[in-house]
Amino acid sequence: MSASTAGLNDAPPDLARKESSHIPALDGVRGLAILMVMFFHFTVLWKDSKIDVAFGAATRFGWAGVDLFFVLSGFLITGILLGSKGQTNFFRNFYMRRVLRIFPLYYLVVFIGTVVLPHTPLTQIKDFRPINHGTWHFPFGYTSEMPHWPFYWLYFANFPIVFTSDFMNDLIAITWSLAIEEQFYMVWPFIVVACTTRTLKKVCLGVLSFSFLSRVAVAIYMHHYGDTANNHRMSYEFTFCRLDAISLGSLLATIMYEGGMDAVRALIPRTIWIAPIAAIVLLGSMAHAKKPIIHEDPYGMTVGYTSIAVLFLCIMIWTLTSAPRGIFNLFFTQKWLRFLGKYSYAIYLCHMPIHRIMREWVYRPEDFLMIGTPDHGTKLPGQIIFYVLCTVPTIGLALLSWNLIEKRFLRLKKYFPSHHPRELQGSAPAPELTNRV
Repeated sequence: MSASTAGLNDAPPDLARKESSHIPALDGVRGLAILMVMFFHFTVLWKDSKIDVAFGAATRFGWAGVDLFFVLSGFLITGILLGSKGQTNFFRNFYMRRVLRIFPLYYLVVFIGTVVLPHTPLTQIKDFRPINHGTWHFPFGYTSEMPHWPFYWLYFANFPIVFTSDFMNDLIAITWSLAIEEQFYMVWPFIVVACTTRTLKKVCLGVLSFSFLSRVAVAIYMHHYGDTANNHRMSYEFTFCRLDAISLGSLLATIMYEGGMDAVRALIPRTIWIAPIAAIVLLGSMAHAKKPIIHEDPYGMTVGYTSIAVLFLCIMIWTLTSAPRGIFNLFFTQKWLRFLGKYSYAIYLCHMPIHRIMREWVYRPEDFLMIGTPDHGTKLPGQIIFYVLCTVPTIGLALLSWNLIEKRFLRLKKYFPSHHPRELQGSAPAPELTNRV
């Protein structure tokens, strides 16, 4: 992977094609996404004093970091597919690069979670219960008895979570978002090959609409036949319901490939009014749900999700078009944020088990250091200590994973090139996929 020069995003298209397709700020976007997820899961202040409740509520929106991953993933993967379209061994190279990036660490985690974990003392923790057989509850009362664990091995982890409420094993349940991405990308390359860029933009908008309508259908079903508070996982983790963020990222990549950076800049005037509308819709969804977690609210699970995806799309546009000294470029190119982005895949996969071990065996919330009285004080000092206790081993494991596993397999990518054999004509470079996706 070649190094990107400063200000490349503002370079003329010909220069950009000759230099590099790696955009450093996108590493920072990935870093922000994993930071949001970590804050969401590592924050355990849910009650007690008003200060702690307010702080806990402020971090609850971190769950949307997964949606930022989705938008970024759609942008990067579609950019790569368009950039290598027409290449010899197009499908082989794409899928082998995916295998080398995703499979080694993923299957190590799944192996530990389904084979090793049941024979360890960790099963004493309720969130590390083994993945077993169970009853699947499908719409309209249909049930079936099937094992859960094979779905984790086949990249369908979101299915048992949706239809059995099986979120019992924090070691591998986190893979539901990876499952959605991989299911999408099993099909997406064939669509990219079959479509012109003009048609592909329409397909992206069609997928966006289909995903939104799928959640509307789920919300209607839950209103008439189910308990929304207990059955919201279908709208949150079922593949068809979570494709709008990926499709918006794919749409941006297609626009950039077709018209270069000028086409992306042309979108800025639209973001000026689209972003505030999306923010208002999102805040309205939170107000209706009475909390930042909008999964269980019918408005949140429909317009709320789409508004989040639109906001993150706008952030992507502003970041891509930011000048070298612009606020977005300066923020997302900070070394610590790019550091998190580089190791985000391993961080994502290992942060939850570390969180549970720390919470249950090392530093429980009831033992948190407090300032003041229980009614008028705060446990924020204890929460900060908990952040450190969880983050340090998480980063340590991510570094080990990168150096012992991931980068060794990534070296094999050189045998499966993803660049187009001839110079692109009239298009911007396909962004280089380097980390989580």
